[in-house]
Amino acid sequence: MALTFLVNHAGVAADSIEVPTGATSAEEGFASKHIMTGPRSTGWRSTSGGSAGIGYAYDEDVAITHVVVARADWLLTKATQQVLGRQRDSSGAWSSIAGFNKNPLVRADLIGPRQQDLVVECSPADLRGIGILTGALTGSEATQVSKIYGSHGFSFSDADPSLGVATSTFEPGVRRKVMHGSMEYEVEKQFGLRFEGVAHAELVSFRAVANLFYWPFFLYDAEQAIWPWKLEHVILGGFSATPYVEGYWTLELSFFRLRHWD
Repeated sequence: MALTFLVNHAGVAADSIEVPTGATSAEEGFASKHIMTGPRSTGWRSTSGGSAGIGYAYDEDVAITHVVVARADWLLTKATQQVLGRQRDSSGAWSSIAGFNKNPLVRADLIGPRQQDLVVECSPADLRGIGILTGALTGSEATQVSKIYGSHGFSFSDADPSLGVATSTFEPGVRRKVMHGSMEYEVEKQFGLRFEGVAHAELVSFRAVANLFYWPFFLYDAEQAIWPWKLEHVILGGFSATPYVEGYWTLELSFFRLRHWD
């Protein structure tokens, strides 16, 4: 069993946010920066009824294993939408990612506690940018999503997680800060995970995962070993490491689930 931590490596590395070739550059509602981090249900919306796309561009190679689109349920429109993964090469040209084509996107593609998010495992050949391109299959409809993450997933190799005993639920309006961050996020639930037998080298690698202690991220349970809904969108609320046996650790992690609005 492997639980995968999906942080927004693409957002961390990004030099700019671009519109892939062939898509509209117009946007309305919320600005493109909202696809990187911020409250869960803020979003980016195109003004065009044609194809629309958005992605991160960077000047160094960034290997991506997963793309996450939060609030992909906003793409379940009357006309239905196609969703393509896009990659950017060193010359700045955008192209399609092999195997990433939801045509059309349907409710069964989505996961999470309210079935709102899309996760696609992929292996982009071009490593200078990641994004999506969408378009209505019939008629003309604008595109709207909340977050787009390009992540190089992190998992502990030999330490399976177990759920903590205590969980808490919160009324609307309750906010919490990321462990080492200053921004507050509206949350709806708190839960813990325990990892026993984490090798010291993996503990060091975990601490170094980009912005894990500062930004929201996703927990991806592809095998449904913990959650039948596979995905949690969270911030880290607490972290402790205690000796297990020589060279190994027990990690106790506390998470807050970001509030999921319908």
